[in-house]
Amino acid sequence: MHIIIVGASHGGYAAVNGVMAHYPDATIGWYDQGSISVAAAWSHEEDASQRRTLAAKGVTLFDGTQVTALHTEAHQIETKVIATGKTETVHYDKLILSPGSTTRQLPIPGIELDNIQTIPNRQALTTLRQKLSQQPDMTNITIVGAGYIGVSMAESFAKMGKQVTLMDISDRILARYLAPEFTTELEDALQDHGVNLVLGEATKAFIGNHDHQVTAVETDTATYPADLVILAIGVQPDTAWLKDQLTLLPNGMIETDDYMQTSAPDVFAIGDATMSRSTLTGARQPIALSGNARHEARIAVANLLTPTIPFDGIQGTSALRLFDYTFAATGLNQTSAEQAGIPVATIAIKQPHLLSNTPAAQQATDWFNLFYNPETGAVLGAQLMSTADLTATINVISVAIQAHFTVQQLAEADLFFQPEFNTPDHIVTTAAQKAVDML
Repeated sequence: MHIIIVGASHGGYAAVNGVMAHYPDATIGWYDQGSISVAAAWSHEEDASQRRTLAAKGVTLFDGTQVTALHTEAHQIETKVIATGKTETVHYDKLILSPGSTTRQLPIPGIELDNIQTIPNRQALTTLRQKLSQQPDMTNITIVGAGYIGVSMAESFAKMGKQVTLMDISDRILARYLAPEFTTELEDALQDHGVNLVLGEATKAFIGNHDHQVTAVETDTATYPADLVILAIGVQPDTAWLKDQLTLLPNGMIETDDYMQTSAPDVFAIGDATMSRSTLTGARQPIALSGNARHEARIAVANLLTPTIPFDGIQGTSALRLFDYTFAATGLNQTSAEQAGIPVATIAIKQPHLLSNTPAAQQATDWFNLFYNPETGAVLGAQLMSTADLTATINVISVAIQAHFTVQQLAEADLFFQPEFNTPDHIVTTAAQKAVDML
């Protein structure tokens, strides 16, 4: 059996490992239009050994090779080596697509100027950092979009000593993901590190010079200098090349069933180009998270021959570091629960990370918001933030949601206490008990 896997980021990587484990006699063709080594996060030292190990297990790697077409009836793909233009038609018995996504563009004047770009993957970010380190005169960097990707890049370029402007049409950063009391702290952290925040302003145009280089970003309020503009305004699935062969949803996502099977026999799809089922709402939604892509890869591999293990949904659990802060979220928040028509209440906790007699230099403040259904007591989601690394705690809430816990059950969870790690009243059970008291 010959299995082709398209894409080398998290979903593709997990699919390759899964196929090797479950179908040791299969041959695998692994394709990516970039560097598989970079996408798989192999170090320079381990690259050669990884490739030898894969080759010994029947995996052939095709770096820098774009899959340009799919012919489902013939069970074939068409490929093109980007560097040479060489094309080839390849047969598959099973096909797992992890095509990923591309960054959205802004259809506004000046978008065609040089030095306006997107960062579609880790390889592109690495290349850009190297470029900026060699161009000290490129000082003003403007990032359009203050979501997860935007704030991460703002931190990265600020640490390089660049003058960073982070702008968003929303009046606060990470507005879709975190509560205002969280984002206020994070905005202060960005400004303390020299990042200029431009919030609540719509980007209207990019201004350039006679050399076709961008020089400024114009909003509906003001104009800001820019030597480089990075667009971080969301992503769209890289699926246009599949539209005549697979059923696509109106938003361009690949339609899959609960077994990750597409509309074509023997073709499976995973990752950012698919819609994931929410554990809480049952609805499908785009969730561009690496953990989700890996989860879907395991499901697709398990069902390659016979559909037996359905995808049971995810909570959308994520975490990020921004300067001294770490934060994480899972499940629904106040806004998303209301949009889904689910009754929601919030318990907000702010407390010291350690016992009150801890020296100030070792102390931190923890923020924790627990979202629950006030009618049933069901746990809906949570957000947390601290200058201590509290992020792993969010996994407790993710599992609680998956297990359909109520706040009563969460309040009785057996969570540890050690003075060097936390307080006797764990922040999770404290919040859950407050929710119980409100029922």
